[in-house]
Amino acid sequence: MADDDRRKVVASNLPSDMPTDSHVTIFFESPRYCPAGGEVCDVEMNAEDHSAVVTFKDRSGTPSHCISTPVTLHSNVR
Repeated sequence: MADDDRRKVVASNLPSDMPTDSHVTIFFESPRYCPAGGEVCDVEMNAEDHSAVVTFKDRSGTPSHCISTPVTLHSNVR
């Protein structure tokens, strides 16, 4: 597995009305929502299957245990 792949997670089942990738970034960078998260350097949204590939600045920010349980992410998070 390439080191770049270890910095990525897939967020799936996102709301169909998710307006931008900033909501996903806020979730993974916020200690309130994802304590094991980290600095996000890229989010690739896929509107077709309601998912996003989230790339962290470094591997230590990859929150594998943070996403092991389902989380509801609403498009109206501010």
